[in-house]
Formats: sequence, structure tokens, C-alpha cells
Amino acid sequence: MGRSEEIDAGRKRRRDFEQNREAILRAADRAFAERGMETSIAAVADLAGVAPATVYRHFPSRADLVNAVFSLRVTAYHEAIEAAQSAEDDTDAFRGTIHAIVELQAQDRSFREIISSRDGELWADPELLRFGEALLAALTRARAGGVVRDDVADADIMVLLIASEGIARPVAEQSRSALRRIVDLTLDGICHDRTTLQGPPLELAQIVDVTRG
Repeated sequence: MGRSEEIDAGRKRRRDFEQNREAILRAADRAFAERGMETSIAAVADLAGVAPATVYRHFPSRADLVNAVFSLRVTAYHEAIEAAQSAEDDTDAFRGTIHAIVELQAQDRSFREIISSRDGELWADPELLRFGEALLAALTRARAGGVVRDDVADADIMVLLIASEGIARPVAEQSRSALRRIVDLTLDGICHDRTTLQGPPLELAQIVDVTRG
């Protein structure tokens, strides 16, 4: 094999390595979101179309894979906030930010589990700090624009977002419009101005299903 062929072969190996890692990470992200943190490495490997040994070559331990998925999730939240904040109107930006966060919560069964698995103090975690700073910047803009009621604290909004994580997915499974309705009702308690509610509320049978999770 000539020198140029060796270089080409090396590039292909690196490309294949990077593609396999990306496929594994995306598969783990999807599997954890849909099935929870108990998803096996074998299931992740199957979803990625690789052998379990290939997963371990890229992520030597389960913790390494979980940390990589965590970084991916935080990036998704950060990008969602930035996209919502691109709105010119302060009210649209704030409401869009909260809706974007809850929409991501609705797609994810395991984010709180992943956060709980992190070592050390949560608020010293650089990934969470990045997300927290983006959220606080959005809240600061909303306050400066007179969007949020004066008696609503940042902590109130954060607690509401923690609470919404528990209902977002089961409600969305029944009706996306019902989830948006609930978020708008919540925002009406936070903001000076109210919005027109869209879509019908859940029916009793759907509420029972949500309660069961």
C-alpha cells in the first residue's frame, strides 16, 4: 500500500470512528428520552446499528455515555432558549422560551434522572450553569420589558419549570394543544397580560391516564 493509500485509509477510519460515535450518542439520547435511564447498552447499540463492544470503545463506561447525553440535552435547551429569545417582542420571547423548555420536557423521560446522576453540587455543574445563565438572561429581559409581574420571583418560575417536567410528557401524549393550554394558563399567572387559550382541555379519561403516568 502506497503512502497516499495509507492516508486515505486513515482518513476513512477516522471518519468511520466519528460517524459511529455520533450514531451511538444520538441513539443513546433517543433511547434515554423514550425509555428512561434503565435502557441497556445493548439496546443503545442495537438502535445505533453497532455492536455493544463498539459502544464501549467510544464510551468506556455507562457514566461516560450518560455525561455525553447530558451535554447534548443541555445544548438543546440552550439552543431552544436562544431561538425563542430571537423574537423582537419581549412578551413573545418570554412566552416562547417557557413553551420551548416545556416542549423539550415533553420529549424527554430521563433528563431529571440524568441530572440526579451527576456528581458534585448541581449548581456548580458548568453545563447546568450554562443553561441557568441563558434562562436567567431571558427572565431579566422579560422583567426589563415589563412582561413579568413584579411579585413573581425568579425562583417561582424555576420551581414551576421543575413541576412542569413531571406532567409535560404524559399530557403531551394525550394532546399537544392541551399541554400548550396548561402552559399558557401558567404564564397568565406570571405575566401582566393574558393570552387567548387555544384548544380544548383534556377529558376526564385523559386526565386519569396522565395521573397514571
